Amino acid sequence: VISINNAQDTIRGGLYFWPRDLSFESYKTILMDREILNGAKVTVLRTVIGTPLSLLVISMLAYALSKRTLVGRKPITFMFIFTMFFGGGLIPYYMVLKSVHLIDTFWVYIIPNLMSVFYMILVRTFIEQLPKELEECAKMEGANDLQIFFKIILPLSKPILATVGLFIAIGHWNSWFDSYVFTYKPDLKTLQAVL
Repeated sequence: VISINNAQDTIRGGLYFWPRDLSFESYKTILMDREILNGAKVTVLRTVIGTPLSLLVISMLAYALSKRTLVGRKPITFMFIFTMFFGGGLIPYYMVLKSVHLIDTFWVYIIPNLMSVFYMILVRTFIEQLPKELEECAKMEGANDLQIFFKIILPLSKPILATVGLFIAIGHWNSWFDSYVFTYKPDLKTLQAVL
């Protein structure tokens, strides 16, 4: 209601359900601002590209680590969990991104955020609770691990993937810090950083 009311009239207060002085000047101002429109474009692209890629990487790793027969499963899991609790800090992280030429590129939003240990643990726990007989049946029918993953595990994991996907998408949409620190070009700034 406030957004479609005259800005000067809004100061008086008392707006609840209907505007007193209908005005679309606020929207006109926003839609004329090239920086805000570009930030919205970058944010939408980041969210649309980053979310499915993250879900794919997270779910594939979760599926691999859900296998009890995986050699080195516990040490590999420990290495992932260790990185969740102990980070290297912002300066070493920046130096790594700079050494792989991600600073001031669009991919600095996507590649470093492909994997989240916490979300991987959630998906892995869900996959571990699925009946193992489904995979055994598929193997007896001649399916390989990729076929089992894409045709059995992913469709059955829709609830956890939807939940994790929502969290990832919200994280991409609301993120401003990486835009603030890792990009300098104005056309790479996200909407949150512009705002």
